[in-house]
Amino acid sequence: MEKILKSKFAVFALALVMTFSLFMLSACGHEHTYSDNWTVEKAATLFEDGVKARYCTDEECNEDDKGKQTQVITALGKTNELYDFFNFYNESLERTENGVKLGQISDPDGTRYGGAIGIAYGNDDNDGVYELENGVTTISFNLDLTSFEEDDYTLFTMNFLQKLDGDQNRAYVTECIFGVLKTSQGYTISALNGVNYTDADRAAILASENKVTIADDDNVLTLGYRLTYDSTKPDAEKLGVKLVVNGEEKITFTVYYNPENTANGITRVDGIGTLWNANSNKDSAILYNLIKE
Repeated sequence: MEKILKSKFAVFALALVMTFSLFMLSACGHEHTYSDNWTVEKAATLFEDGVKARYCTDEECNEDDKGKQTQVITALGKTNELYDFFNFYNESLERTENGVKLGQISDPDGTRYGGAIGIAYGNDDNDGVYELENGVTTISFNLDLTSFEEDDYTLFTMNFLQKLDGDQNRAYVTECIFGVLKTSQGYTISALNGVNYTDADRAAILASENKVTIADDDNVLTLGYRLTYDSTKPDAEKLGVKLVVNGEEKITFTVYYNPENTANGITRVDGIGTLWNANSNKDSAILYNLIKE
């Protein structure tokens, strides 16, 4: 009895497949033919995937069908196209297989600094402010520090802007800075109140009272700014910022507001300006997989 049921089911399944195949043949009348030419229907941006499509090239193909095929275009922050979004101080950068090697520029006065990504410019926002929505947004990236030896370090900062009317369409409000120092135990990661752009930053990382130690065997860190934004709160309370390390919230930043800016009415955070590799004593760290969640 069981064999009979299995046999009947097999016959039914075969009939179903044949019926579906005949339906498909009647819909388009032939097997589709494609070229390698794809049309971009939605361009990928720094954080958002795009879409491309292609259609059957056979002249006899049914106009209502055309066998449309689509493919996802990976968000450019996940590819080495990320290189093109370093809009500032990018002279020493190098495109790698999957990201960007973060070179440093040295000035005659002994200071140095690395490239910066204009977050807004990478998303077609001409006023240079990547506006924040209410809720939680995390912007993270992977940092390959395989080349770092003990006492090597690097600093990053994300700055936040207020939108203005007129020709000067944005103003700096505040920023959140952190440093990463390779140690014999792994990495010391610290919140910082400023940048020296010299080796004094190494000592600042160690001296910070707001720091954590991370033991990391593969020398790749996932670092992220987790931004909590509430436009209904007073200006100085709209933004909360935490540093996420390898998926865990490790540091809560104190968001400082410059008294001079406050006196001039520059206190409201509307969005992000840049993500900047502000200083490093080594020019071989690799940044990749910049994403927004």
